Amino acid sequence: MSRDSAMAMMVREVKIANPSAKLLIWAHAGHVAKSSIYKSENGGGMGGYLAKLFPNNYFVIGTSTSEGTYAVTKDRFIKRTSKMIDAKLPKAPENSIENNFAKRSAGQVTLINLMSLTNDSIPMRMRIAGYDVPRKDRDQFPGFDIKASFDLLIHIIKSNPSSYF
Repeated sequence: MSRDSAMAMMVREVKIANPSAKLLIWAHAGHVAKSSIYKSENGGGMGGYLAKLFPNNYFVIGTSTSEGTYAVTKDRFIKRTSKMIDAKLPKAPENSIENNFAKRSAGQVTLINLMSLTNDSIPMRMRIAGYDVPRKDRDQFPGFDIKASFDLLIHIIKSNPSSYF
């Protein structure tokens, strides 16, 4: 069982215990995506499982940002004692969501209703940054179909890390 399938099963159990409840799952865009970003069970896996468990009843909001900083740790796995540091987001490539929507944005935040754009797929690259220090050997901008992955996209022009202590 993958980590993402285990997360989806936990959500399923909560829903079974509370059948009339509406659930809000706040997680990394790479985990909630309806289709796998990295073509594996862990990279859109939880969202893919949830889309199958709750057909026509799973709405996904993805997030992206064009520039700024974010908090990372040098620890392989985050723990309570992990020291967080600021890391600069790498420049977005030309064929990325971040570059494309940053050019169109008049304000600081843009909401993109992906379902209303077209019936066709929208293959593009998108930043998938995690909590670890960026490595040159890992592509932070995998290519995938954003429309198959998200229903709505919130694009923030410039991000800064959350406060940490």
